[in-house]
Amino acid sequence: MEGGAVSAGGPVLDVRDVHKSYRRRPVLRGTLEVRPGQLVGVVGENGAGKSTLSRVPRGEARWAWLLSDGGEPRNWMLVLAPLLGWRADSWAGLGWGAFAALFTAVGPTLVLHFGESRRYWGDRRMRRRQDRLMAAPGVMACVLTATALLYAGGAPAEVTALVTAMASVLLALLAVTFFWKVSVHSAVASGALAILVTAFGPWALAPAPVIMLIGWSRVRLRCHTTGQVLAGTLIGAAVGAPLYTLLG
Repeated sequence: MEGGAVSAGGPVLDVRDVHKSYRRRPVLRGTLEVRPGQLVGVVGENGAGKSTLSRVPRGEARWAWLLSDGGEPRNWMLVLAPLLGWRADSWAGLGWGAFAALFTAVGPTLVLHFGESRRYWGDRRMRRRQDRLMAAPGVMACVLTATALLYAGGAPAEVTALVTAMASVLLALLAVTFFWKVSVHSAVASGALAILVTAFGPWALAPAPVIMLIGWSRVRLRCHTTGQVLAGTLIGAAVGAPLYTLLG
């Protein structure tokens, strides 16, 4: 892939041999040339690759994407739920943690991919506030189902407290999303960190720089403003940790 502005006399923008896929789904393929004086519009339905195309001329921020994808909410739950389950009740607790991760990480991911495949929203990254509102019922159904099953099955208090706390964080974010888009990445990451510190002590603050880098990646990729990242960070910590402490 080559891209950039060209000297006087040539095109002002010349992008060639572009190909980009998300997982196995191609979203971009081809060449773009813009001449001086041309007015070019980029149109297409959700998920057609408009935002991806806009990032090509300045080069995709590879590290920002890696941090953003690595810091997805599901990844925190995939690690945190089994970890707290093991801490609570060894192998039995680990099983409950894996069960919680299935509903709070794998379930929502399947919901997002299903909606993407049916074009209910653009892609699983949920950049548009309206897309988040459409996806919220399915995601919340997975998390609330997990909460009910964990309580009904007598799961360790640490695991049920974690899922309840994170469900409450998501509900708080949903309430805000009706009028403003805030960072779910930052909210879940900060909530997870606050819960880790509550459970394991101050040494669990070690991943704090990672939380800041995840927030930076969301701003760098223009998915959120700095204010939206800070708001998400505050909501996650302020809602998650007190509820985990109360219930765990």
